[in-house]
Amino acid sequence: MNSTEPAGSRAAVDCVVTGATGLVGNNVLRLLVRRGKRVRAVVRSAGRALAGLHVQVATAALADERALQEAIDGASAVVHSAALVHCGWRHRDEMRAANVEGARLVARAARRAGARLVHVSSVDAIGLTRDGSPADEETAPGVMPECPYVVTKREAERAVLDEIGRGLDAVIVNPVYMIGPWDWKPSSGRMLLEVGAGKGLFAPPGANDFVDVRDVAEGILAALERGRTTARGATPRGCIRPATRAKIRQASR
Repeated sequence: MNSTEPAGSRAAVDCVVTGATGLVGNNVLRLLVRRGKRVRAVVRSAGRALAGLHVQVATAALADERALQEAIDGASAVVHSAALVHCGWRHRDEMRAANVEGARLVARAARRAGARLVHVSSVDAIGLTRDGSPADEETAPGVMPECPYVVTKREAERAVLDEIGRGLDAVIVNPVYMIGPWDWKPSSGRMLLEVGAGKGLFAPPGANDFVDVRDVAEGILAALERGRTTARGATPRGCIRPATRAKIRQASR
């Protein structure tokens, strides 16, 4: 049964989740519901991702400042997970509009509403080391060429920090590559599906960190409850080298 409710009068809620139909947002939303929280999902369109969930729904584009403000008003907290993701060198303008200006408008709306914000950034916004050694939240960027997604996610953090300077209570989290349930598109899970189907066999040197998206959702709510304002936090779990994909493919057969 679909128990989704329209936001209507914008009654008070414990948390607003943007990008609530995406991999991160949907897992955060479901965790909040399981904990008995009053939740409002901000989406472009609801669809099957919200079916059966007892939540309010607000339809708002990331460029619509008024709609975002109406969606966030009455909330004690906001988890901003909406973003435009593209691995490549195209769509710079679209990503800047969604990732940077969208984050700016959400952060501004949260500040005006007096809500605490968790901004979901990415490990890609953290700098890389020149020698390939592990990086952390303090590693300076600029060592390697950076695609528009990386650039705009870092610029989005600056937009949030600007609002913190104006009084916003916010914390930034930087998840690594996430895999897990409720991946409706799919997004991150597409790589596993392609490897399992015998595609994506090219394995460049290096490695990647992976994490269960449910652990990320737990970490986001921990940051919401206990994170220090302006603090960054990466959420790694395990590192897998690309050559391991061949083993994943064999295991999937």
